[in-house]
Amino acid sequence: FYVRLLDKMDSLAGETLVCAGNRGDVIVSNIELMKLVFRVLGKETSFELAEYEPGEIVGGKPVSFRVNASYSRELLGWSPKYSLEEGLRETSKWFRLNIWRYR
Repeated sequence: FYVRLLDKMDSLAGETLVCAGNRGDVIVSNIELMKLVFRVLGKETSFELAEYEPGEIVGGKPVSFRVNASYSRELLGWSPKYSLEEGLRETSKWFRLNIWRYR
């Protein structure tokens, strides 16, 4: 994504690009994402999670987001390599190996 973005940087002034997403464009709520992160990290959730309807606003903040990266993908000819879970696993593995850099 970023290599292709740099190649087109001059023509993108003022554009808004979304670089989020995952292979298959599976959309998850914030709560589903949190559960997935816990699962990937091998952790148990020790608290009760309330269920919300997608798009619901709680305390003035959105509970879930819908990200549409189709414009960025078309413009750059890019698509995600990993599913959300695969990406979280790879990111977790990288941080475990490189945490020493942040201490």
